Amino acid sequence: MALPTLNVLSLRNRARRDAGVNANDYSNADLLEDFNQAYSELAVLLANLGEDYFEEQNVKFSLVARSGLYSLPADCIAVKQIRLAYSGTPLSPSAYRVATSYDPVDVHDIASQEENIPVSNPLVDYTGNYFRIKPKPTQDVSNGGRIDYIAAPSALVNTGDTPVIPIAYQKKIATYGAAKMAFKYEKWNKHARLQKEWDQTMAELQDRLADRDENRPLRFKAPQEAGAVSRVREL
Repeated sequence: MALPTLNVLSLRNRARRDAGVNANDYSNADLLEDFNQAYSELAVLLANLGEDYFEEQNVKFSLVARSGLYSLPADCIAVKQIRLAYSGTPLSPSAYRVATSYDPVDVHDIASQEENIPVSNPLVDYTGNYFRIKPKPTQDVSNGGRIDYIAAPSALVNTGDTPVIPIAYQKKIATYGAAKMAFKYEKWNKHARLQKEWDQTMAELQDRLADRDENRPLRFKAPQEAGAVSRVREL
């Protein structure tokens, strides 16, 4: 039998019970802000672990001649794949080539490993909210790029809203809110216990992410070693 999910009202009740703080002392609006902060932090880690809890989106963008730097969508929390078409007017999926992730740190011979990249095997490097493609396009191409990504879940707003994450992590949202309330009202023993529980949750997710990365094949050292594989962007 599946466990019941927790909506905002349930999370609020759980957090107030754990912290021993009522609505007169810590408003529902402030607590909702705490919930959404915790939700956002959990969502990023879960998305980068490849968990399919969130909506997948795709959006096209235009390539600009001699420009290699582009912005990721504002609601992107994890990239699944970037595809590029360097010429013509791409009308079908077959016009695009999957960009392979690489790290400039792994490049040893710039002349052969970065400057002579064929358009049939493009590369992409992620930096914060941007990504850089190689080679740079030599002409403008309308809709020459496509990003498949995981979008950030909608913020919790109403009392009936439920986080789209597993029940075990829904409970941690309440823990985060309870820790914030306990800290404000100097309930130090409760705060220490609640903060430790939250920190352990985040540490466990980060360890899982690190283990996944350690088991992933090493990034290539030369273009001919690159394969058409997707990559989830780590934030």
